[in-house]
Amino acid sequence: MTEQYLLDRMEDLKIHAKTGAMSRPGRFKEIEKLIEAYYDQHEKVPPSYMLEKLASLCLHEELSNRNSHKMADECFPILTDHQHARRNKREKVYHQIEFRRSPITGSRSVSYVSEDNSHTKGKQVFYVS
Repeated sequence: MTEQYLLDRMEDLKIHAKTGAMSRPGRFKEIEKLIEAYYDQHEKVPPSYMLEKLASLCLHEELSNRNSHKMADECFPILTDHQHARRNKREKVYHQIEFRRSPITGSRSVSYVSEDNSHTKGKQVFYVS
């Protein structure tokens, strides 16, 4: 198996992933077969740039999701480099927060459902001095 054959097969898998012609588990099996065939012939894993492309094929659905609210909508979001840069540009994080010498208090109401499906409410109070 030459590197060009592997690249051509990866391009075929990319087309199948974009069109939805191949399911994710099927794609995983094909990727695993490609890596094993390359290893059997060369007795080493494919080059890192090829492994990166294969990893991108594994994560095709997550990487092609263009939802700008992905961080809020999904449990385990994966951002592309462009999405990460856009998020950093839009959201400013201030690492240093200064307080005056006066004590600061705060509270919030908490409501949750316990294991026996009963609703419980409470209040948490915070003191910072």
